[in-house]
Amino acid sequence: SLSQTTIGELASGEIRNVFVFCSLYVMQNSQKLIMDFNDELLNSGKKVKTGILFPTKDAKTVSSDYTENYVPMILKDFNMFGLPKTEKAKSFFGRNCDMLIIIDPSLGIHALGSSISTNAKYRVAPYQVIFKSFFNVLFKSGDAKDTNEYLCSIRNFLKHI
Repeated sequence: SLSQTTIGELASGEIRNVFVFCSLYVMQNSQKLIMDFNDELLNSGKKVKTGILFPTKDAKTVSSDYTENYVPMILKDFNMFGLPKTEKAKSFFGRNCDMLIIIDPSLGIHALGSSISTNAKYRVAPYQVIFKSFFNVLFKSGDAKDTNEYLCSIRNFLKHI
């Protein structure tokens, strides 16, 4: 369980490195929204890395057309408990991170594994009962179609930090 974070701690402006994690499905359906959100974070002086989970175990089926800020991952990058297993996944989630943002409510066990594996002080996810012990900021999000509303909730939260 995470320690509770006070508003005073949040307001200190200590968020510099943000990791965003989503599935390929959500990225394909909300790519412009997610890229615009990432650009807003970058323009506010934050470093942003986005992990994209592809629903495959075969790395050859994943495009290599990604910039260094977008890291494609496959199911083999995680163990059966959703914890990062490969060097690429361990490196992504093991880097110095102030905030982890899970964009996709369907990531399930991979979201939990990423939360356990990161040192992020602020862990943001779509509200699900199972996430309550692993994330300290939860926002309403129905499904991938609600990505815009969910990102707006995160934006509003970040304005108060």
